[in-house]
Amino acid sequence: SAFLAFILGLAAALLSIIIGLGWSKVSLLLIRSQAARWESFKTDPKLWLQAIKAGLWLIFYVFRNAIVAILPGAVLGIIGYSVHIEWLSALGIALAAIGFLVVAIYMSVKYQFISYVVIDHPNINPQDIFKKSGDLTDGNWWKLLGFMLVTGLVILLGVVCLVVGLIAAI
Repeated sequence: SAFLAFILGLAAALLSIIIGLGWSKVSLLLIRSQAARWESFKTDPKLWLQAIKAGLWLIFYVFRNAIVAILPGAVLGIIGYSVHIEWLSALGIALAAIGFLVVAIYMSVKYQFISYVVIDHPNINPQDIFKKSGDLTDGNWWKLLGFMLVTGLVILLGVVCLVVGLIAAI
């Protein structure tokens, strides 16, 4: 049923937050040349709440910025549709899609360190979490984007090799 799917989705989201915070905590320990053990993955439930609050703020930021990015293209698309100019409508849709893509890429690079900030600063408010995460990327945004693209290409290459290997094995 839909209710069960909703509950399972919430449980999966919470589990993802818990595991992600654990990985962030262990990563910070290793970067700081400190010992990491299995117990290091455990995080305080207060951090879970901080991460959930930060996630809700992220949804708000993405929604707000996506609306601003999509709005001009959407208006152009609606005008093109209403006056039956198909190319204008298509241009508006394309501009809206490009605007959303630019915002999504920008925000995913700028705020990729949120979980590390939550681990390091458990008592700050969600707005400051975003500010600190953004401060960590200042001056390195293009390098981080390049790293994310290279990492994504390596993962994609691995998936392609897996699929080709599976097809060859069959």
